[in-house]
Amino acid sequence: MNKNFLNIIRFAVILLIVGVFLFFLVYTVFLPRAKYSNYDVLTSKPDLTAQGLIDGTYTEQFGDYFSDTVHNRDWFKDAYASIRDLFGIRTKDGDEEVVIRDESSEPDDETSVPVQESSGEPVSAEVSGNESGSTSAPEHSGSESSADTSVPAEESSRPPETSQGGKTPVADNPEISGSVLVMTIDGHTWALEIYGGDANLKTIPRYTAVLNSFAERNPDIHVSSMVIPKAAAYYLEYSEKYASRAGNCLRDMNAIAERLSDKVTNINIYDVLKEHRDEPIYFRTDHHWTQLGAYYAAKKLAEELHLPFAEISNYEETLREGYIGTMYNYSDKNPRILRDPEIFPVYAPPKMYSASYYDQKFNYIRDHDILWSVPDDKRSSWYMTFLNGDSYSWKVHSNLCSNGRKVLVVKDSYGNSLIPFLLYSFEEVYVVDARKFELNLNTFVRQEGITDVLFSEVAFSAVSSGYIGDLEKLCK
Repeated sequence: MNKNFLNIIRFAVILLIVGVFLFFLVYTVFLPRAKYSNYDVLTSKPDLTAQGLIDGTYTEQFGDYFSDTVHNRDWFKDAYASIRDLFGIRTKDGDEEVVIRDESSEPDDETSVPVQESSGEPVSAEVSGNESGSTSAPEHSGSESSADTSVPAEESSRPPETSQGGKTPVADNPEISGSVLVMTIDGHTWALEIYGGDANLKTIPRYTAVLNSFAERNPDIHVSSMVIPKAAAYYLEYSEKYASRAGNCLRDMNAIAERLSDKVTNINIYDVLKEHRDEPIYFRTDHHWTQLGAYYAAKKLAEELHLPFAEISNYEETLREGYIGTMYNYSDKNPRILRDPEIFPVYAPPKMYSASYYDQKFNYIRDHDILWSVPDDKRSSWYMTFLNGDSYSWKVHSNLCSNGRKVLVVKDSYGNSLIPFLLYSFEEVYVVDARKFELNLNTFVRQEGITDVLFSEVAFSAVSSGYIGDLEKLCK
């Protein structure tokens, strides 16, 4: 072979190697580093200390930070997930343990995916057509939760009867992925938790004892309990293998209702949501319910308490396309979820209210709309549209109602999307997160002249010892 030709080949190879090296050098060192992720909590840059240099922890932590914040890191993660799927690398759907998450230990949405504070304008997005099919949702693993965390090898394979007397349609391609069940229902990908709950009644008596005691100590205040079902209560029955788990949530909700005293009103929203389960009342790709599900729950609350209520047509509807929620991460980045985004609905009440948010000791911070503007590129954080997540306490004065009723909503993150639908029923709405608020509720309700207290949380929270422990501290 011609010597000059070989030299050209060598030179080309050297240029290629140098080019690749320079590309990665520029990409990893000089391009701006990722400051947030749609799906993960990024490793923070470590502080340089003498001890850290001596014992090697600084270099180890800096290496993690450097690799975890590479420019455009989510694109690489998504590409890897797709390649892994292409080659058939999957978590086996066998008899492995399925992690059951609960709200009490869930990382705050705002720390998982930071969202810059908006200028105060409510969410805006182009309105598009409704997504076909329904939607669903899930949560996080608690260290002391009494939730049943194991999935037996043999599950009932017979789908339950539907209310129409026919068989429930069987889901396609079910697989355990990460800590959730991923399957296809009516042509759309759903990610569901397999809810275990409190079959042995280890924590439910504690939950009801807190509410009963609080109502006893505050006899002039109307106390209500609204336990919110998980999506598993309605959509697990589409799975032949895990259909028998669908009833666990209702079992726990009934156990709670039976143990509440006559001083606490149980707001049973299970049947109401079941009537609308073919509508998008839960997200398919996120662990929360949608605002439509919260609307039906708020309507039931108003009916039970004989309060005024406005139909959803009084709210301004906005539909944001391309939503992929928290379940993508919980599923170990299953590309089936990535390939099937959904619509994120927002229902904004008329601008006839004023709202302010406070810290966890109820010190005023600033006025702000209850709906926040979350950027399109932070799509897994869109649920923070409602109250900007769980970091703040809120006070809302409504000019849509003049009945003198003041409600305190004690909630987890599910309660956030409920708040806009309470403005026609109560003149003032106070909102505190049970996991974060630092004041005693018995004192707080007297100071603020509260007339109603609504405990509203997802079923996972109501059976979680961590969440119940937070309630016990608030109400002691």
